[in-house]
Amino acid sequence: HESADGSRDRLQTHSFVALFLLVNFYGVVGTFWYRTRRRRSEIALRMSVGSCRRQVRRLLLGEGLILLTVVAIPATIVCLNVALMEPSVAIVVDSRMAGRMEYIPFVAGISVTWLLMALMIVFGIWMPATQAMKIQPAEALHEE
Repeated sequence: HESADGSRDRLQTHSFVALFLLVNFYGVVGTFWYRTRRRRSEIALRMSVGSCRRQVRRLLLGEGLILLTVVAIPATIVCLNVALMEPSVAIVVDSRMAGRMEYIPFVAGISVTWLLMALMIVFGIWMPATQAMKIQPAEALHEE
């Protein structure tokens, strides 16, 4: 039984969006978590030749954020092209604004998305990197 205002449809839509975001969160975090765990011996080797924890963490986080930025550039171009082709994106304020896209919400959306993805990547790298830095270099190299 649906209510007249469509609240059931809205609830279902919000549920699907939440599930989608949750799966993507675990996918991004899991990918970087796995990637960092696979590099345990490299981390141990770096620690054994004199790198400090801060240097290793900065290297791993820097790589993750560079990967995000490299991927975000073509994704932003695709999103911009899709937004420019979508007639519902144009907000008509007066006759001079007809057919023009509002760029501030677009840039804000892209920025917030990049920031959230960066936080997921940092979380996916920070925890396993911290664990890997606690292992003795000889032990990690022996596993190799």
